[in-house]
Amino acid sequence: AREAAAAEAAAAREAEERAFLELLARQPLTPESVWPHVRAALADEPAYQALDPARRRELFAVVMRGVAEAASPLGGASTSALGSSDGGEPRPGAPLDLSRIETLRQEQARLRAEYGEMERKLREMERLMRERETRPKTGGGGGASASAAATKELKVGKPTVRPASVFASAALFCQAVSPPLLLS
Repeated sequence: AREAAAAEAAAAREAEERAFLELLARQPLTPESVWPHVRAALADEPAYQALDPARRRELFAVVMRGVAEAASPLGGASTSALGSSDGGEPRPGAPLDLSRIETLRQEQARLRAEYGEMERKLREMERLMRERETRPKTGGGGGASASAAATKELKVGKPTVRPASVFASAALFCQAVSPPLLLS
């Protein structure tokens, strides 16, 4: 009974999303369309009111990516997501290709998981670098030769570069290029 209720709820949610997407497809959207204006035009529609505000915004973003791709010079292949059967401009009022949207959602989930794994590896590498830098140097034995090998200087042109500083520089570069991604 619980599974049937969950399946029924999922089907209802999908029907609500489909109705909202069809409502968006009937709007005269351009790449310059912005959510506040579209939202104001749709506020009285039952399909709009049926969805959670965050989900409405997500679906609008998906549709706008398709509108932007369709308007771009290379947009011919992606216009199918907007209801065009001939690869040209989308037909007004045409239903969206929900299978394409689902494919995009799956790709998004895959990329998020891949990004999460890369971020985890970066954090692990940073942790190991911090441990290596804070590890006390030993005075003799096999540890000293291993330590000497680990900090052996590499000659690259005129400056002398230590391996640990190369990794630290790479980590700093990654943080400078994309700080919001590495802080989350």
